[in-house]
Amino acid sequence: MNTLVRLLIPRLVCAMLLLWMALPELRAQSPASVVILANSRDPQSVELANYYASQRGIPTKNIIALPMTTDEAISWPVYVEQIHNPVFKALANGNWLNALENKRTDAVGRIRWDIFGNDIGYLVLCRGVPLRINGDAAQQTPAELEKLKQVLRHLFGQRRTDEEINAAAERFKTSTASVDAELALLAIGEDMPLLGPFPNILHNQPTPSLRAKQKIIKVTRLDGPTVAAAKGLVDSALAGEKYGLIGRAYIDQDGRMSEGYAMGNEWLGQIARSVRRLGYPLSLDTQQPTIPASARMDAPAIYFGWWTWNVDGPFALPGYRLPPGAIAVHLHSYSAQTLRKVAGEPDARWVGPLVAQGAACTLGNVEEPYLQFTHNFGTFFDALAEGKNFGDAAYAALPVLSWQAVAVGDPLYRPFLRTLDQQRNLGDDPELASRAQYIALRQWQLLADAGKDDEGAAIGRTAYFKHPGLALALKLARYYKGAGSADKARDILKLQMTRGFLSSDEWILAAEVAICMSNDLNEPKLALPLFRTLLEIRNLPDPVAIAILHEASSCAKAAGYPELEARWTERFRILTMPPPVAPATTATAEATPKK
Repeated sequence: MNTLVRLLIPRLVCAMLLLWMALPELRAQSPASVVILANSRDPQSVELANYYASQRGIPTKNIIALPMTTDEAISWPVYVEQIHNPVFKALANGNWLNALENKRTDAVGRIRWDIFGNDIGYLVLCRGVPLRINGDAAQQTPAELEKLKQVLRHLFGQRRTDEEINAAAERFKTSTASVDAELALLAIGEDMPLLGPFPNILHNQPTPSLRAKQKIIKVTRLDGPTVAAAKGLVDSALAGEKYGLIGRAYIDQDGRMSEGYAMGNEWLGQIARSVRRLGYPLSLDTQQPTIPASARMDAPAIYFGWWTWNVDGPFALPGYRLPPGAIAVHLHSYSAQTLRKVAGEPDARWVGPLVAQGAACTLGNVEEPYLQFTHNFGTFFDALAEGKNFGDAAYAALPVLSWQAVAVGDPLYRPFLRTLDQQRNLGDDPELASRAQYIALRQWQLLADAGKDDEGAAIGRTAYFKHPGLALALKLARYYKGAGSADKARDILKLQMTRGFLSSDEWILAAEVAICMSNDLNEPKLALPLFRTLLEIRNLPDPVAIAILHEASSCAKAAGYPELEARWTERFRILTMPPPVAPATTATAEATPKK
């Protein structure tokens, strides 16, 4: 045996060993490992299952369609009879679960066969499969409360006193849970408590053990206000992988760092730091209210925020859309209480509206999870940024199962599959024409952070004349103005002053462009057409109109149009006029002290 062969053999053996070790992980992330669950009583649910399978190359034999109620919220008996046991049997009969049949069931009738592992990469629930299991107070028996206390002692640590554990048990003694979080424990192989959360052994495990992977089934769902919106999750994910994540980042902290709020704000701060390292232009809001409708929020490819009951701010604007592939998550205790449209609340909660607006993936809760038992946003985003797919990132970030969380989106979706260099080389794909400016802005941001702002500006200028856009125009104009080249700044912005159609995510951005031309560059006459375009938008929401009108009327005055100034000033006055106060009735006056 010659020397070369002797040197190569150990390396080949090592490479083959590494490949063999990686095979289970690769199989778990392949389309062939995805099992899809649909409701056979809902034709749209089956349609969605087939659509997802066809788009991702998942074998149709991986689709399980079972008859179940179409209600979003169900009781425990309905869950056990129509979902848990039938799904368990279907997975066992299809050799997805390695299980030995026996006659054992638990206190609520859940099958408890002997389980030796599973071959399921991800279980995807399609719209039509119920979302939430309503708690049953009758399940709060002494035996179940004792099980709960044992779990809480494990979760909180052995140093907690009995009094502290008893107090925690009072808080967590509900059997309300998401269907998803219960199905995730189908392969656990042991009697599960009915009350409270249960530890997720995949949590914070960069490379989970084989035992952990065999015990937990990663469940996500394709769901939303309509079947078209649910299909949009698939389309958005595929577009995100094809072109990469393109746009800006918006992080909405609430500024409070007191106990009960610090953890969530720290997660959001962690994401902000990660976003900056990736080079995405970032808007960080640290005020307590959520991002207002009057704030700039164009191309939100990355959004994380928290604390309002229903979708609001820019997300409530008519026709508001997220870019393809967008990661959009809002932390609220009941953000996924329903994914459907609610009578009287067209934009109910957060998860449903975000899906309807084009998000590729989002997270939520069907009931109060308490902050420490919901997804850790920082862990979730960093896992995605490292290249993990949505399913793996969601479960790495979730401390407990059998609780309130849902992960909505294609588990195979990898938002950071494409690098920035690959995005730059996508050429003149017409799909990118309206978004190419954000690729250049990201390049510019990274160069500026490295002290090479001039190089970034050169890239921005080249990109602008190929794909002119408002965001890049504003960035270039401010750069040239700061460099003492006001003429170059004016030339850049002139291309934008006669814009026609503006999408709702561009309204405030366009206003900032007009303000830059009018105030910073002292060209009110040139800015006036863009202000007119904005203020002539039909049904322009009041908060947006108010944000624009004051500057627009000043521009009209400076441009020498007193009638236009007067009209816009009067419109501003009417919109900002306080509502009339109804006179207090005797009954109201008498009731006030009693409160």
